Amino acid sequence: MRSQIRNHLKDQWNELYEEEEPEPAPPVGQENEDSNDGLRGVLHPITLSHFA
Repeated sequence: MRSQIRNHLKDQWNELYEEEEPEPAPPVGQENEDSNDGLRGVLHPITLSHFA
């Protein structure tokens, strides 16, 4: 009886916390509407004026 309960609880736990498989990356060279210019598209260039 205990082993049945334990197995049932394990199954419930595994179902709740099962990791989802991530979406595959788009093929290299394929244009993506949501893409940016890598880090250059996110970060602004740092110049000496930032430290003045």
